[in-house]
Amino acid sequence: MQTWILLAIGIGVIVVASIGMVLLGLVRSARATRDPATQGKYPQGHWMSIGMLIGVLIGSVPAFIGILIDRASWLVAMSPAMGLGIGVAIGSALEQRHKDELRPLTEEEKRMRSRVLLVALGTLALLVLSVSVLGGALLFASR
Repeated sequence: MQTWILLAIGIGVIVVASIGMVLLGLVRSARATRDPATQGKYPQGHWMSIGMLIGVLIGSVPAFIGILIDRASWLVAMSPAMGLGIGVAIGSALEQRHKDELRPLTEEEKRMRSRVLLVALGTLALLVLSVSVLGGALLFASR
């Protein structure tokens, strides 16, 4: 199989997983806005998750560049983790800035967060599988 086909499959899996996560977040926020008591306030952890998302996006850029140049495999492994660390710092700063706008989680939000966690872990497993298949195919294609 050609390398560009495997790269396209890997990118396709990442795009589909990202779209699924965004849709799940939109459904979650639409459900949360139905309750008039919670309008105008954010649940605990809202700003932390936004900061972590920003950090992972920041860290994914060097990882993608490492995949493209095929000489910096350490970028692929380390940059999302470093980006997550940066994202936690950003999220913590955002949480502190908006601490007066936070409220405790409702029971429905707790259940939804556990479902989102399961979907996120499944997505992570798919991403790891696609990257390992892509890396293995590139390794054997170069021989």
